[in-house]
Amino acid sequence: MPSSKVMSSAGRPLSPGAIALMLMLCFSWGFNQIAVKLALPDIPPMLQATIRSVAALPVLFLIGSLRRVRFFQRDGTLAAGLVAGVMFGLEFVLIYQGLRLTSASRAVVFVYTAPFFVALGSYQMLGERLGAAQWAGLALSFLGVALAIGLPQADVDTRVLLGDLMMVGGGALWAGTTLVAKGTRLRFAAPEKALGYQVHHLVRVGQNLLGQQIVGFFLHRPFVWRRCQLFHPA
Repeated sequence: MPSSKVMSSAGRPLSPGAIALMLMLCFSWGFNQIAVKLALPDIPPMLQATIRSVAALPVLFLIGSLRRVRFFQRDGTLAAGLVAGVMFGLEFVLIYQGLRLTSASRAVVFVYTAPFFVALGSYQMLGERLGAAQWAGLALSFLGVALAIGLPQADVDTRVLLGDLMMVGGGALWAGTTLVAKGTRLRFAAPEKALGYQVHHLVRVGQNLLGQQIVGFFLHRPFVWRRCQLFHPA
């Protein structure tokens, strides 16, 4: 499908099929937090994020090429794309680092505070209005978050609460990325190009933070120590 057709549908309301796809996406994201948490003992958080993004870029370009998306055409989206990309990168720094401190189940709850920030931001910056049913749904969701924070748990200490706070920060940055995508010329870009800005900047942010983690990752692997001992016997 040409990118022009994709861009022309940017302002349409979600169809039932699109809603079903979004629900499936959110379902997969929930398992993503669990996978990240399980891998943390062996793979540092930013190394995980960078590997994922480096693997995603070729797939993104392949899909965009098949849909005839002009990734490098000047269309006035560069500034908004840079802002969205930086926010996206910082979002994943908070999420992946926060998962070192809090549990995956709590992380999912707090990351999904993003809709609250989107609703408030859309009202303040985009002039959008929510209906009574939508506000009621947000209120119920907020109640769930409040219960997750307020229920006493034996294993919750300041370290866990810091991880929770980082997750909320990640949710706020996620919302900010959404608002940038909706409130700037980025909304006219093909989805593949808008996502490309974000994934590219996540790779750049990951590269800047990875040095020490990569050294620690390899030095803590037993096979590396065995090789070192071969060259430097005690």
